[in-house]
Amino acid sequence: MGRDMARILYSCCGEGQGHSSRVLTLTRALTQLGHEVKILASHKAFKVLQPRLPDVQEIPGFTFVYRNNRVELLASFWGNLPLLRRRRRIIRGITKLIEDWQPHLAITDLEPFLPRAAELAGLRCISLDHQGVIPFARPALPVDQWIPALAARTVVWLTDYRAEAQFATSFFYPPVPPGGTVRFFPPILREKV
Repeated sequence: MGRDMARILYSCCGEGQGHSSRVLTLTRALTQLGHEVKILASHKAFKVLQPRLPDVQEIPGFTFVYRNNRVELLASFWGNLPLLRRRRRIIRGITKLIEDWQPHLAITDLEPFLPRAAELAGLRCISLDHQGVIPFARPALPVDQWIPALAARTVVWLTDYRAEAQFATSFFYPPVPPGGTVRFFPPILREKV
């Protein structure tokens, strides 16, 4: 590896195809620049990324319960409770990987375990996803959407608050409070597009 090349540990949320598409596109670009990238992914993202990239490791990840194309908050919480109970063991495993592989940077795409492991290992971590805009977007919502909006903000905050910088893809750019570490930029398009 050249002097300016880096080892990057990149984790991907297992839900939704946008996460794996973004990770696939960015990983290919990073490797073309000569960087070494190791991917951690769960569920659907692992199935998409593992056959397409050389170094993808499966990790446990959160899932959502959907009914009528809507996330069921309570059912999702109860369904993920066993994973929450195992979080320390999962984080220890990722911390050991960091210690063994010695990456220069961690990137998370809405995956919650790598940022905590990176913090424990003293590894710099950034987040790069499209949900990073959610805490700053304050549209007028009907009353029945307040709880889902609060839940979405909470999930993003719990995932990203350990990252030293947040990069969020967005079609709009809401105001960021003074001292905020989030930066907005346009969506990342696959090479085919």
